[in-house]
Amino acid sequence: MNLPRRTTAPGHATFYFDFGDPYAFLAARRVPEVLEARGLTLGLVPIDAGLLSGAGRSGAAGLAPGVRGYVIDDVRRIAARLGMPFAAPPVFPFDARCLLGLCLFVRERSGQEAMAAVADALWHEIWERGADPRDEATLLRAARDVAIPEATLRAAFDDPALQARVGRETARARERGVMSVPAVDEESHLFCGFEAVARLDPKLAQAAEAGEAGPAPEGGKNAPERRGDMPDWTFSG
Repeated sequence: MNLPRRTTAPGHATFYFDFGDPYAFLAARRVPEVLEARGLTLGLVPIDAGLLSGAGRSGAAGLAPGVRGYVIDDVRRIAARLGMPFAAPPVFPFDARCLLGLCLFVRERSGQEAMAAVADALWHEIWERGADPRDEATLLRAARDVAIPEATLRAAFDDPALQARVGRETARARERGVMSVPAVDEESHLFCGFEAVARLDPKLAQAAEAGEAGPAPEGGKNAPERRGDMPDWTFSG
């Protein structure tokens, strides 16, 4: 008797991110596509990186002015090498909890695909258009294609439960071993931080490594000449 060949279930990967981390933006624009091209099903999980260590938002908010300028200049360099659009928002660092909560609200109401669409739109608004992440209009524009009434979204923004959702999701990520963003859990193999996640995409890793030796772009007065002078600035609080 000829029995059908048993097929194995596709592997799974989870991408953890925080809209407040520009390095997570770079990874979000490259790594999920690479993982899916390898036949992995992909789940997106928005988390508050500042809560991962239990230190609140002090990690991102406490960046010195020179470091803030360096981070933006470094990400701009890497994006340019990859031919990616990049425009920094008018404020950085910023509290991304409302944006993260919006994604979780959409996921609960409309599913993972709808949340992925909103996340994609938020990356575009904040780090490609340079929109103000504090502006409610930015969130509404990002959610306009998921068929949720605007009044419902506005009510959700004012609901304290929105941030509570983010806290619960972040706590679950911390229990799984996530220490910083971006992070990828590929079949229980955890990659934490931009440098580790970037290695999943050779082109992204190459662009990041080239940035280490490149001079700071014009106008980046506070940026050091070499990225190697600075630690891996992934926001873990």
